[in-house]
Amino acid sequence: MPLPAPKPTQTQLFEIIKKKRTHLSGISFAFNKVESLEFSFFSFSIHGLRPAIATNCDEKMLGMEDIMKDYIKFFIVFFFVWCAFLSTARPYWNKYWLELQLDAASVYGTKNSIEDTRNFLSDKMEDEGFSFKGDDFIIEKDGNNKVSIKLSYADEIRIFGLTLKELKFTVERTAYEVKEHF
Repeated sequence: MPLPAPKPTQTQLFEIIKKKRTHLSGISFAFNKVESLEFSFFSFSIHGLRPAIATNCDEKMLGMEDIMKDYIKFFIVFFFVWCAFLSTARPYWNKYWLELQLDAASVYGTKNSIEDTRNFLSDKMEDEGFSFKGDDFIIEKDGNNKVSIKLSYADEIRIFGLTLKELKFTVERTAYEVKEHF
């Protein structure tokens, strides 16, 4: 009587399946030596023959773990890059909005007094969520109603509470009174 063949290990079974794998029309399937057909997520065998030795599903799950690890790594890296981008862009974005507010205040100042302009600017800063007060601005007005508003301040690039760089900004805006004659 012949001796039975030794049972292959799980790794050897996966190697056998990998060698016999065929890809047709996007559906992956494999034929193994026991004459069973194994599809991606389920397996079946022809009636009367031995069931499949190893399922293709086990092999797919091993690959899925690697894919999921790669996705998780990608999202973690993407999250850190996105946070770094937002943290770097925030001080410059704030400077841009401050410039727009100072433009509006300097135009307002051409028709109003310095005190009214300072109060207008304080209200604008409070409405926009900036922590600047009226005394933080240098407002100059000459006899021709030329108004200059200057603000110097420091901002910082912070990521997760860690200060990477401190930035010094000076924003200055000037407006002239325009007199139209018809």
